[in-house]
Amino acid sequence: KQMVQQPMQIALLDICRILETNRIDRSNHPFAKKKKSFVVESCDDIFLFEAGSEKERNEIVHGLKLCVARLASCLIVGDGQVYDQFFTDGIMSVPGEAPCWIECKETVTDVV
Repeated sequence: KQMVQQPMQIALLDICRILETNRIDRSNHPFAKKKKSFVVESCDDIFLFEAGSEKERNEIVHGLKLCVARLASCLIVGDGQVYDQFFTDGIMSVPGEAPCWIECKETVTDVV
């Protein structure tokens, strides 16, 4: 019987820091490229990721920082929409509402 390993998950609320790498432990990650890598530190662990390019890494780091900051801000001020924006009911669903152009295709095609 083949073992299937579930992908690791990091909860947004567990993220403590998101940083560009300044040092890589080569005994654990011998092939990681420093200029393309970043780390996500959670309460329990440190995760190393590598992007396709330095520019992409910078965009991912910036975007993740904004996402975590927005979530924390919404929770602190008690914004009730935070649950619709960040959390889902099922594993295959996506948070938030569908864009208007998906729900009203006829209207969009009539305008064009």
